[in-house]
Amino acid sequence: MEVQRYSDDSHKVANIEFLIEEVKQLREFNTTRWLWNALYADPTIGFENWHEVTDRIRRQSKKFGFVNQLLAIAKQFETELNPDQKFKLIIFESKIVHALKDKRTKENELVKLEGMLSDQSSNSSHQADIYNVLGMLNTKLHLYAEALKYQQECLSLVQGKKLSYAIPAVANLVGYLHRQLNNFQEAEKYYKLGWEAAMEIDTPDKGLTQVMASIQNNLGFLYGQQKDYVKAEQCFKAAIDMWSSVESEREIANAEIASATILVDNGNYVKAKQLLERALSRCDNEENDNQILCRAYFQLGLNQWFSAEVVNEAVWDVTQVQWDLNVLSLAQNALEKSLKLAEKYGLEEELPGILHQIASVYWHLGFQTGDRTLQDQALKLNDRSYQTSLEYNDMRYAIDSLVGKAEFDYYAKAYQHISDYAQELSDRFQSYQNIHTLYFGRMLRIEGDVAFQQANYNFAFSKYAQGIPQIFQHGGFGPYSIKHELNLLQKKIERLPIELSKTLIQQLKSQWKDHKALKEWCDQQMFLTRIRATKQPSSHA
Repeated sequence: MEVQRYSDDSHKVANIEFLIEEVKQLREFNTTRWLWNALYADPTIGFENWHEVTDRIRRQSKKFGFVNQLLAIAKQFETELNPDQKFKLIIFESKIVHALKDKRTKENELVKLEGMLSDQSSNSSHQADIYNVLGMLNTKLHLYAEALKYQQECLSLVQGKKLSYAIPAVANLVGYLHRQLNNFQEAEKYYKLGWEAAMEIDTPDKGLTQVMASIQNNLGFLYGQQKDYVKAEQCFKAAIDMWSSVESEREIANAEIASATILVDNGNYVKAKQLLERALSRCDNEENDNQILCRAYFQLGLNQWFSAEVVNEAVWDVTQVQWDLNVLSLAQNALEKSLKLAEKYGLEEELPGILHQIASVYWHLGFQTGDRTLQDQALKLNDRSYQTSLEYNDMRYAIDSLVGKAEFDYYAKAYQHISDYAQELSDRFQSYQNIHTLYFGRMLRIEGDVAFQQANYNFAFSKYAQGIPQIFQHGGFGPYSIKHELNLLQKKIERLPIELSKTLIQQLKSQWKDHKALKEWCDQQMFLTRIRATKQPSSHA
């Protein structure tokens, strides 16, 4: 009886889902026919209806497959539009390139729009639109400084024309770009500028509500990066509440993914997993939701990888860390789903991170099980991440995957190339050191670990003295957290003779004089070493 009832319920759910999909398809069919008829009857009047409806679908529901169909209809009537409408169509099409097209197409679009700027020098509204899309395209290409320049030009123009409805969205983009460049104070300033401009509008429509929710979401992520988790959670909740008010499931999912990202960084893996699974459940159409699904599976994989670590306070070297292979296999599965989606839908900007993180999971699986094939795959994937990162100007993952090369070589005891990787990091990416301190710190720590294995303790600790403060500045996450790093360093110290330990601790303390917390850690280690001296000496084995 229970089995029959369960079967009946399953059929009801399936029928309801089928009917919902049928209604959606019918609505899209009717919208397409209505807009075509409107354009055919009077292209000039019909275009205004087309632009309003299609842009709303692009911004709010992000059904890009459907938007592309509607764009193809408008292109049929392009020759019959007036100059302003032709310009609108060009800008609209550029936004679709921003959302969907590959790197080469985006670069070609940039050239085209930059050429249009001088033609529109007498029309500030048109200039603002061009600056805005130029900023969006450069953002997609990870050219954040260039993107910031264009969005600030756009913001100046919309502020000058007192376009109150446009200021919040543009200020939000300016804030986002400052965050990408690690200018946290400027980011907060512009997010709040956008928020205050939005608060001047007494009756927010759906579009403005979406922008205000995005600002709260971005503030949440900013505060999370600064480890202010209470404020971050408050902002994420506000964003979700606002998106809920306009029934924007996709954007709610985006906020849940952003919140989960901060939770993963903070080591709150259980709550992060719940949020990511909830975000995944909101996606009912792979074609329209592919980017959200891709990012959710990526974060889920990262979450499962970090949570797979078997905590053992006794380990003194990263190669001794053990992983729960079942959980690590779940991480592998989630990251492979993310990679499949990125490749299927051309989500090029997602590839560097996915490739590097899946390489790390493959490496740990292969290293712990002795599977050389998995380790070889990891090396190839990480190298692909490095090359893809350079191609798409993703400096974060270019640096991370270069450090990954050194890390994998360290595990394999192939020490001979590690100093070359460190030199390449310095030669090629030195200007990014203040933004990506964690990875520069990790490279120095790996160099120190090589020296420690070779019993060159003075050199090892000189590298730790340089690298640990950089990791401390960032805070790290997962197996690369500062807590993890200091614990490994403490266990190394405990393996050394008493007097050598004291000397090296003192050297660290003298070089960390500007880091109060690290100096206090040195004092703790000195006292623990004195306690050890009253028991028995230790030697490096």
